[in-house]
Amino acid sequence: MTRNRINVPPLAAATVAILGVLAVWQLVASLGVLPAYAFAPPRAVGERLLQLARDGSLGASLAASLVRMAYGFTLAAAAGLVIGLAMGVSATVGAGLRSLFLGLQMLPSAAWVPLALLLFGLRDAAITFVIVMSATPAMAIATADG
Repeated sequence: MTRNRINVPPLAAATVAILGVLAVWQLVASLGVLPAYAFAPPRAVGERLLQLARDGSLGASLAASLVRMAYGFTLAAAAGLVIGLAMGVSATVGAGLRSLFLGLQMLPSAAWVPLALLLFGLRDAAITFVIVMSATPAMAIATADG
């Protein structure tokens, strides 16, 4: 049994998908299911992005976010490398930590947010904690597996 497929150029498919998402977004915002401050329409979001880009705060915020991500991933890579090497070299350490790290790897990043806020409050350390806790298990398992 063969299927007939319509060949759609990738750019056209991407354009239709983006326009579809924007249309659904606008529809949901127009219905007023959520207040405007919680679910702004696409035009309001676009206007705000342009405003932030013009006054320079968008670039500064993006740069700060990228620095926090780089710092968190660097810490996660260092911790994951050390733990992964220990897991790979020692069968006892590997047997003891593998299931724990596999379980931690399955947790969504958002699951770490409440603990991060309790431990660090609304500071950069909370963001770093979430990144480190989310990325370290995958790096440790990948290092242990070689």
